[in-house]
Amino acid sequence: MSPFKRDLYIGNDLQVFSVMIHHIISLSIKIDMNFVKKGIIL
Repeated sequence: MSPFKRDLYIGNDLQVFSVMIHHIISLSIKIDMNFVKKGIIL
């Protein structure tokens, strides 16, 4: 495997990883907001 292709794979992994982190963060924010709304209702 050429170094360029290896860098490309590493770059793709980082991109996927950052997208996953972004989704996890936005998911936890949504869950937090739901808890806050339920707390206000309660």
